[in-house]
Order: sequence, then C-alpha cells, then structure tokens
Amino acid sequence: NTRPPINATSDWAFLRLSRAGCPSGGLRLSPRSAADIAADAAAGRLYHVAYHRDLAHWKLAIARPCALVSPATAGESEQLSRDFERAEDLLLHTCDTDAASSGSPLLVDRGHEPEVVGINVGTYVRSRVVMHDGQIVQRLDSEVISNTALRASPLIAPLEAFTSGQLLTSTNEIEQLQDHLVAHGLHAGPRDGRYGPLTRKAIETYEARVGLPITGLATRSLLNRLATTTDVRAER
Repeated sequence: NTRPPINATSDWAFLRLSRAGCPSGGLRLSPRSAADIAADAAAGRLYHVAYHRDLAHWKLAIARPCALVSPATAGESEQLSRDFERAEDLLLHTCDTDAASSGSPLLVDRGHEPEVVGINVGTYVRSRVVMHDGQIVQRLDSEVISNTALRASPLIAPLEAFTSGQLLTSTNEIEQLQDHLVAHGLHAGPRDGRYGPLTRKAIETYEARVGLPITGLATRSLLNRLATTTDVRAER
C-alpha cells in the first residue's frame, strides 16, 4: 500500500530455492530489538550495503555509519501507527539509499561477521493533500521524513517455520485448516482451499492468541494443533 496504513513491514515474501543462493549460508538475521539497534546506531556501528541504480556498473556502495531517526521526530506519538501497519517493526533511518536499493541490508558487526538488523524498504514522505469524494485531487507540499526499513527480528520465526516446517500444499488440507479457523471464530473469508491474505491473517491472530511465534504460515503442525483443540472444544 502506498497510502496509509502503508504495509512496508508486511509486504515481503520468502522464496524456497532449489539450491543455496550463497555457498557460505548467507548473512544471519539479528534478534536485536529496536532499542538495541538504536544503541548500535548511536555508537556508530550501524551501516548499510546496497547496489544503487545511479552508480556506474552497479558498483556496491557502503554507507557507514548510518543514523536512526527517532519516531518522536516523525510527529505525534500516534502518527506512525496511523501511517504504517505494524509500526513497531519499522526502523526510520538516514542511510544513503537510492533507486533499486529496496531489500538491501542494514548491518551491525557482531563478533567476526555482520548481522542483518534491518531490511531497507523505501522513503517515508508525508504530504498535505486536498481530497474530494475520497480521492486526492491536489498535492500541496511534501516532507521527506526519513528512509524506512523492516526490523529483521520479526522475520526470524516465520523463516525458521518456513524452512523447517511442512507447508500445506493441497486444496483439501487448506480447506480443513480454514474449517478449524472458522470453528475458532477467526476466519472471515471463504472456505476455498486457497492460502490468501484472510487465511494468513486468521493464522496470525490464532498464533498471537495462544502465544506461538507469529508466522502466518499454513503448516501441518498448525493443522494438527487446530484439529486437536477443535475436537476438544466439541467434546466439552
């Protein structure tokens, strides 16, 4: 979404490759909190690596050090929550980004290797506009607040579930999952055997309710758990 609430923190996907994209295993996602990352930035330890379209021959650019922008400087305390989904997972930063750098890592060196603490998304621009019948008819002025990044920590649990869990792939199994979510009062979408946004949202709501890592993934272990708890409810 390019209009509030912007889904910068949830607009991502995992891809399962047939072979490793990086022989050495890639960079580690860091579990560091927003406060930890802010401390790293204040100490000059946060940096950014990316390829920029405006650099000749796609030369790798390293921006060191980077700073974080305090949410308080972005406006009133509720402003970020109005402008972004899951604003608590958002990092506002001043790293030198440019065209084609979306998806590039914000890094902190831990020990002898870098860890990914954030993933660059885009630029946070706030505009004053004139609306008519729900449509923008005139833009008056724009203010660049900062660049934005998704904090890496929330990706760790879904990534582990995605790589190690058995994902449901058949229409019948996903229909069963949707039936159980309906029985728990969580699924408002059709029982169509398709893994879509409403099914993912229902799974996330269930995981949050029972204290599981929030992944939103349709896995066999989730189906088995829901089947057991649904049956227990039916017997009481």
